[in-house]
Amino acid sequence: MKMNDFMQNLRGGRKPDYINASYIEDYTGKHAYIAAQGPIGEDECHGGRRDSTVSDFWRMIWQENIDCIVMLTQCVEGMKSKCSRYWPETPGESIQADDDLNVNFYCIVEDEHSFQREFVIRNTTFTQDRPRKVLQWHFKQWNDSSCPENAGHLLHFIRQVRTSTHSAPILVHCSAGVGRSGVFIALDQLLDKLESDESMDIFGIVNHLRHQRMNMVQNAEQYCTIYDVIALAVKQKLGQEDKDDLTSLDRNRWLSTVSLSANTDNKHI
Repeated sequence: MKMNDFMQNLRGGRKPDYINASYIEDYTGKHAYIAAQGPIGEDECHGGRRDSTVSDFWRMIWQENIDCIVMLTQCVEGMKSKCSRYWPETPGESIQADDDLNVNFYCIVEDEHSFQREFVIRNTTFTQDRPRKVLQWHFKQWNDSSCPENAGHLLHFIRQVRTSTHSAPILVHCSAGVGRSGVFIALDQLLDKLESDESMDIFGIVNHLRHQRMNMVQNAEQYCTIYDVIALAVKQKLGQEDKDDLTSLDRNRWLSTVSLSANTDNKHI
């Protein structure tokens, strides 16, 4: 499947390779998301059968002005590689993701269900371009082809992402970029409907996703997860369940307050 819209060149960069990613519209027709396969690292490229996509992944982030990544997979699940660790290992470290792009791992915050990492990307060729901040939300409790461990934890995570400051499109990835990614995108749109007291058509939203990218919401378990999470959100709105507590966001607000300039020094917490 080659549903890829990211074939433009970075200024001064080499020609991009193919990357498995698709624009995804919301119910208004806006390109609100990019659903992508998790990057493949050098360690997974055995025998030259495929190339690493880590540099292409970061090039796409730069080209599309992405400032929010949602990661729904672990790098390794059940002894199987699902996604490369495409960021530096330790806060304060940097990687050269492309001929032109340097990625600095600025800081990390962890709560019970997720990691929040902040990266600073710089174009090292066109130094007049301002550095850019990218916040990655990484959910910890959801294995491939299954339901998340707790519907309430997933709902809390999605609300954290929705409450954070970001612009469209949001980059959403799991391992293949279809199953868990489709569930997240469907739930984000359905929560929009719920908050504005509009009717919710779960089948219609999933069907619309599948017309844009094959196998979005990959199996019956994942489809049921959408119903479980939305049912919980409705009960919370009606006062039948305790409302979600987002106070943990208070300690994360500083993530979006770091001021950047073209000559900002690398920092780490």
